Amino acid sequence: MLPDEIMLNICRYLCGGDVRYPFFNLNTRLNKTITDYYHLLYLMPHVYRKFDYVICHILPEISMSARSLMLNGNWETIMSSRALSVLFAISISFTFPQLQKLTFKWFTNERLWLLVDTLQNLSQLIELNIRFLKDEAQDTLLTKVFTANNGQLTSISFDQDSIYLSIPEENKMVSYSNIKELKINLTRRQMLFRFFTWVPNVHCLRVHLAEISESPITKQELTDLPLLAHLIDFKLHSINLFWIFDELVDILHRIPILQKLTLDLRTYDKR
Repeated sequence: MLPDEIMLNICRYLCGGDVRYPFFNLNTRLNKTITDYYHLLYLMPHVYRKFDYVICHILPEISMSARSLMLNGNWETIMSSRALSVLFAISISFTFPQLQKLTFKWFTNERLWLLVDTLQNLSQLIELNIRFLKDEAQDTLLTKVFTANNGQLTSISFDQDSIYLSIPEENKMVSYSNIKELKINLTRRQMLFRFFTWVPNVHCLRVHLAEISESPITKQELTDLPLLAHLIDFKLHSINLFWIFDELVDILHRIPILQKLTLDLRTYDKR
């Protein structure tokens, strides 16, 4: 039999599930050796029987140690009722109290809404990633996400494969000072301007705009924007609209300590 340390070196070339399934609870020393594989829970259903066993029998034993977790909405159609009760029926906050990073993948807006509601009093959770968000989003979804976990999230990301989001008109003056990093897809550029009020302490802001029709922007509207005094990394992707140089200058004047700028735009400005 190989020493535990050599076994661990072999494990470096395996995915987390292939380590947890055969080696968990073989002996106390080996359990300590593979502790790092409890922290990052990227659960991939390679083989149904193995996946179900890991969820039902191993996960309840190690969930208290989890630091990073990815949940996939498509699993709900293939998992046993017992596995579902472990992952989704109980509050995430109760099952994974030490989480620092959480990823939701392939969920509908309605299902995401319910899951975000369970994020309460997770003292270490600061990062939320949302991938492949499907269906039409409610206007209040962003408010729900930004205030999740008692307003303690500092990093929120919607990937480019997620739906484009709207902001309710009545929420123009709210502020979420907890947000330091934000990646988001928006339907109109006026919504981008609202984030100058919404996330005053943001350090990294990456925005994809889907707007096709031209909506007029006044000079006053741009010069009245508050400063994003902490923003150092700004990316704007907007290839469906035609921007002019002066509009960009006015926006950048509101970002006084910017260090990194990425623009992916269309323009008819020939200057």
